[in-house]
Amino acid sequence: VYVQYYMSTFNDADCQSICFGSAPQRDLVHLAGRLLRHGDAPTVLTDNQKFEVSRNPELTKCRQKRSKTLEAMKLQGYSTRAAAEGTRLATQYDDYKKKADRLNKKLKRERLQQAIKDFHDAIHIEEINRQLDGVKPSKVIAPTMDYELPERAQVARL
Repeated sequence: VYVQYYMSTFNDADCQSICFGSAPQRDLVHLAGRLLRHGDAPTVLTDNQKFEVSRNPELTKCRQKRSKTLEAMKLQGYSTRAAAEGTRLATQYDDYKKKADRLNKKLKRERLQQAIKDFHDAIHIEEINRQLDGVKPSKVIAPTMDYELPERAQVARL
């Protein structure tokens, strides 16, 4: 509201520079566009992280209910889940299995997101400190890429 109605001369300017009086960050978008994916950023969970997810109390509880339902099916004379098709126990088993699978996927997805966040929180501390000290991004922009193949250079110029 402040920017829109009282400071119309600052349209398309960096909001942080307007509100806090800091130097405009016009090069920030340019710098962010040049960033490449960090090669060390996690893309999958480690074995320890998977084990951590599997030890989740809610997931363990769902799996125990699924196992108890399977045992109840076997006590009623059904040798497998397929043999119990159409029974109330088979429906219960399917529900517990779906719930456990959904919860497992959700927990793994959340854990991977947390691992990625933790990685990015801890990486590039020097770059962050440099920006906090007021060094403009244009002074530290990475050099342009040199293409190994002339065809790539031609395509890049297009």
